[in-house]
Amino acid sequence: MIPWVLLSLAGLLILVLAVALRRGKAALGAAQAKAAELEAQLAAQRSAPLEREYRIELFDLAWFPLVKVDPIKNSVLEVQAGLPHCRACVTPLKPAQGSSEWACPKCGARRPSTVADLAVIDDVKKSALALFRQRHP
Repeated sequence: MIPWVLLSLAGLLILVLAVALRRGKAALGAAQAKAAELEAQLAAQRSAPLEREYRIELFDLAWFPLVKVDPIKNSVLEVQAGLPHCRACVTPLKPAQGSSEWACPKCGARRPSTVADLAVIDDVKKSALALFRQRHP
């Protein structure tokens, strides 16, 4: 009778090991799928353009231009000047109602409409690009 007990225990052990192996393979497959998904996310983040923001003070205003860079080629993709900000309270200026001036909604300071002319915006962009090239040769 003992050999039959041992045989049945060995069969039970084989069955338990087979179930554990099947579960292990399923868990391994799930882990490999998750790893592939995370690697795809990492590759997407590495290829996404980097954004560098600078502070430039020009004409008693603060500008926060944004430089977008391709991280792989290390080349500039785009430069955005952004909005002029009040230098005192660092709040974006808004066009004043009924006039051609820019006004700070927080402190009420007014600036002429020429602060956001195309020439000024070009100067801000050039300054941002120069700052980027100084810091990232």
